[in-house]
Amino acid sequence: MRTILEPMEDVAGPAREIRIAGGFVRSPLWMAITASVLNRNLTLVDSPEASSLGAAILAMRATGDLASLEDAPTIADVGNVSPTVGWTSSYDELYAQYESLYSVLAPHWDAISAWQASQPA
Repeated sequence: MRTILEPMEDVAGPAREIRIAGGFVRSPLWMAITASVLNRNLTLVDSPEASSLGAAILAMRATGDLASLEDAPTIADVGNVSPTVGWTSSYDELYAQYESLYSVLAPHWDAISAWQASQPA
């Protein structure tokens, strides 16, 4: 998620809020890890259809069926999670290692992809 969040914020500016939905919202450990990896507060929503609702809202806005995003229906928050003190620095160190490995391994991905494509379904 951090590899997606940081480039998006480089283009669009800092996120005002990070809302998390899906099955892993029910895991306090995964929420603590996610908040600490991102070093951000998270707002938790418990809706199995949150992504679909978001896509529908954006489509309605794009077609003019919704005047503004502020007029869109919302999903109730079920909680908030803050980064765990002491974890963020550890995850920052690990993320730096990940970024280093990512650039080293990138040239091999085409070969791995070609091998995967050659395997029987």
